[in-house]
Amino acid sequence: MTRTPMTFVGTDTPPRRRSDWANLGRTAAQLLAEREKAYPAMVKDGRLEQALADQRIRTMRAIVALWRVVLEGGDLPEPPAFSDRFGASWQEMLEDADRAAGRARDLAGRKRGNRDAAVQAELVTALAWQHRPVCSSAGPHIWLSYEYDQWERRRSS
Repeated sequence: MTRTPMTFVGTDTPPRRRSDWANLGRTAAQLLAEREKAYPAMVKDGRLEQALADQRIRTMRAIVALWRVVLEGGDLPEPPAFSDRFGASWQEMLEDADRAAGRARDLAGRKRGNRDAAVQAELVTALAWQHRPVCSSAGPHIWLSYEYDQWERRRSS
C-alpha cells in the first residue's frame, strides 16, 4: 500500500496535485532557478525594480527551504516563526506563491493544448494552495498536513 501525505481541506476546492509533495518541492526549486536566471536581465532592461527582484528571489528561496524541510523530514516551525527560519514570512510566501500561480495559469491559458504548460499551472496552483490557511484561524495546509504526517509516522513506528 502506497502512503500519500494527508491534506486538510479548508473552504476552497483543493487542486489536483496538492499531495504530490516531491513535485511541489521541485516546482518551487524550478521557479527559483527561473527567477535567478531571468531577473538580472529584467532589472538591467528596466522591466523590474532591483528591490522587487531581490524580494521575490528571497521569498522563493524561503519557499524552497520550507519544502526542503518537508521533503527531508526535518522540523518545521510554526508559521509565525517561518520568517526567522526561512527568511520570509508565511504571508510573503502565500502572496508570492499566489502570484506565481496566477502567472502559470495565464501562460497555460495562452498555450492551450500545451500539456507541459497545463501541468506546470497545476503544480504551481497546488504549491500556492499548500501555503494558504486551512481556515481563518489556522496555519497553512502544508504545515498542518506535514505535522499530521509526522505524527502518523511516529505513531506507526
